[in-house]
Amino acid sequence: MYRLGGWLVGFFFFLMLVVPTTLQAERGMLLFLIILGSFTILRTIWSGWVISRQILLWLVICIAYSLFSILWGVINDSQGAIAVSTVYVLWPILFVYFIGFTRTVKPYVFLEKIILIGVFLAALSGVLFVTSSFYPVLRIFDPYFKLMSGSLGLYENSTAFTLSNMATVIYGLPFMTALLMMGPRTSLYFSYKWKVFCVIGLLVSFFVMLIAGRKAFMAVALISVPVTLLLMRIARFANFQYKSFVKISTAALLVAIFGILVGAITLGLDSSTLVAHFLSGFDFNDSSNISATRRAEQFYALMGEWQSSYLIGFGHGSNARSAPGDVVPWAYELQYVALLFQTGILGMLIYGSAVTWLMYQMIRLSRKYADLAVLMLPLLVGLICFLVANATNPYLSKFDYLWTLFLPIGLVNTGLLRVSVEKSLANRLCSHA
Repeated sequence: MYRLGGWLVGFFFFLMLVVPTTLQAERGMLLFLIILGSFTILRTIWSGWVISRQILLWLVICIAYSLFSILWGVINDSQGAIAVSTVYVLWPILFVYFIGFTRTVKPYVFLEKIILIGVFLAALSGVLFVTSSFYPVLRIFDPYFKLMSGSLGLYENSTAFTLSNMATVIYGLPFMTALLMMGPRTSLYFSYKWKVFCVIGLLVSFFVMLIAGRKAFMAVALISVPVTLLLMRIARFANFQYKSFVKISTAALLVAIFGILVGAITLGLDSSTLVAHFLSGFDFNDSSNISATRRAEQFYALMGEWQSSYLIGFGHGSNARSAPGDVVPWAYELQYVALLFQTGILGMLIYGSAVTWLMYQMIRLSRKYADLAVLMLPLLVGLICFLVANATNPYLSKFDYLWTLFLPIGLVNTGLLRVSVEKSLANRLCSHA
């Protein structure tokens, strides 16, 4: 029963990676079955469910403030106050509930391997989507592309496209970069075949980054290696020397050159056009740049109105009267600015402190346990880079991407429980001495 439940969770997680935000009814039924099965396990072995007190405390703090902010939003007639309650209340509780069933690292090794598979398939879908415009035989995938809300733009020296699973690739590129950079120690959980598969996935993901036309994706690719090096240094995972840095930098450069050459040969991509496209994202004075101009308008509108309620904001689900969101009034691309407007300084401090605590614990536990470091550091690199991308793309406002936060929380829970057991054993030995 427990093993079947693990496979169902793995399949559900796979769907979150490959077909996010789609097949809501089907995935909802699968989630219902998983929850039903978990209740059966809970009734059989209640002692099998354990959550660290620290994680439980942070959950209570964040949920309490979220409920307050939702209520404040209702009082202020915020249109989306109830709609966002699932993201800020229901789903976090559900994720932590599932985390309580895992005490060992084995389930997380399984899930990280699913990440590798899911990222590869999501990246491959992007390649097929673009090449289907040149090769009619690939039009057999059109129903899938339609399901993923695909849109494609072909230009003289560049391309741009959207698929709803591209956020998976944005997370996956730095995740796989970190996993490969950690060297031989990853053999503890990832065999040679998985490493080769990871290299292939990284190459495909980098190629997708070049043809996707997403500035946040490009930014994530640029910072992946430096962030990994910094975190490995802080976590004392390896004693980096100059030669090691040169090797890693050379490998990253070769991957970049390979991707650019493939893009130039197959799609006629121009590297100078890609650079100009990336820099255009920071030109807020160019009226012809619709995306940057829209974000600038939203920034000034949100910050201007926030000043009249800077401490607690206007409540979850609220919107600036002078600049409503693009899809729904309370949804903005500038998620952190919108969060400041909606929850105020107090909300940003609470949510920000929770994420900072999570990162601190991941580094602390990585220093203490080498086996956890192999799993935690790639997740931490992926999380940091994903948070950077999330600044201008509200991925974390969707259920399907909350795992980027709660998968690391699960590993931290495993580490904290291990620390607790070791302390308990040490105390017993001292008492018997």
